[in-house]
Amino acid sequence: MKNAILIGVGGFGKVWREAIQRLNINIAAIVDVSDEALNESSKHFNLISEQCYYPSENWEKVDANFVLDCSPFRYHYENTKRAFENGKHVLSVKPLTGDLKTAIKMVHLQEKYQVKGMVAQQKRYYPVFKRLKEILDEGIIGKIEIVKVEMYLSGLGWMPGHEWRSIIPQPILYEAAIHHFDIFQAVFNSPFTKVFCHSFNPSWSPFKGDSSLFALLKNEQEMLIRYEATFAMKEERCVAFDSGWVIEGTKGVIRIEDGQIYVNGVLESKLPASPPLDELNCIVLEEFLHFINKDTEHGLSFENNLNSLIPLFCCIQSIKENKWIDVKNYTRSVISND
Repeated sequence: MKNAILIGVGGFGKVWREAIQRLNINIAAIVDVSDEALNESSKHFNLISEQCYYPSENWEKVDANFVLDCSPFRYHYENTKRAFENGKHVLSVKPLTGDLKTAIKMVHLQEKYQVKGMVAQQKRYYPVFKRLKEILDEGIIGKIEIVKVEMYLSGLGWMPGHEWRSIIPQPILYEAAIHHFDIFQAVFNSPFTKVFCHSFNPSWSPFKGDSSLFALLKNEQEMLIRYEATFAMKEERCVAFDSGWVIEGTKGVIRIEDGQIYVNGVLESKLPASPPLDELNCIVLEEFLHFINKDTEHGLSFENNLNSLIPLFCCIQSIKENKWIDVKNYTRSVISND
């Protein structure tokens, strides 16, 4: 049995409870700013008051194998630093952090203290994307040239959790695009080379920051990805993460709708429905436990997750400068100014 410290026990922290129970994880301590959340969670995990901590207290000294950090991403660096310094591995919810310099520091800390960090990017585990990668690896539609992806959702689904997300500068990037960028890496396995992005916020949006974007991304395989996403839906239709894809290759076209794959207009095979978040968390947590127990790499390790984070930060830079951003040049500039 592994011992864990759970940071952020309200909101998405609750969605990890099934995974914690199913994988026989013992919660040794919980951390939160809210007395109400601490009280409710302590009852659920059958903890005493000495196992309940505010973030400012010495929770990192608790005897545990790893930290499950479900706090907002602005706290991830400090939480990770304290955990790593005390020999604890970290499984962090996405996004890892809010800027590239900090993300690189977290990778270096991991190396310094010889511990492991992983980011919970659950949507890459949808059955549709696993099968999509298999089809693409078989070369059925030839060389991919154009990819079109749309997401059209309401951003009011986080309850609780909407309040802090509603005031961050780029909710569509930090809460949606980061998932798509990770899926692109899992499926195409090709780092991005250039990024252009324009973001905006319709008057009916429930967010203060930009809730919508258009982006163009090029990768090392010379694919052009046209990406459009919004959390300010106006129509009744809904286009979720497992829908709204068109992949055009030299030998055919793949379309993804409602978790199913169509090759040249024909249903490829009947796939299982995309599982809910609590089931995806079970997969992620099991992968994490294997990762920290074995001398192995993982696509969601802190260092590998940079391949999904960097295009996000390039998008932000593109929005600021209103121009294409060269990914390698941007990364070099951040590192050289560190």
